[in-house]
Amino acid sequence: MNKLESLISDVFSYQQAETDTEIVFQDLESWDSLTHMNFVVAVEQEFNLELTADEIIEMQSYTKAKEILSKRGVNI
Repeated sequence: MNKLESLISDVFSYQQAETDTEIVFQDLESWDSLTHMNFVVAVEQEFNLELTADEIIEMQSYTKAKEILSKRGVNI
């Protein structure tokens, strides 16, 4: 499990052996706007960066989160 998968598991209480790369956060039972912001803060702290408002809005899935982090130079 990579760091991003670990954050998803922790913040969204998503208990899978391996994170589904097609996962959309809004489809999770535990998702709400506050949980989304908790995820954003966890990502910023873990990877030592500050996301833009556009990146926060776009970060709606595992795939999109990975893409945004990759553009910021983070190896997942």
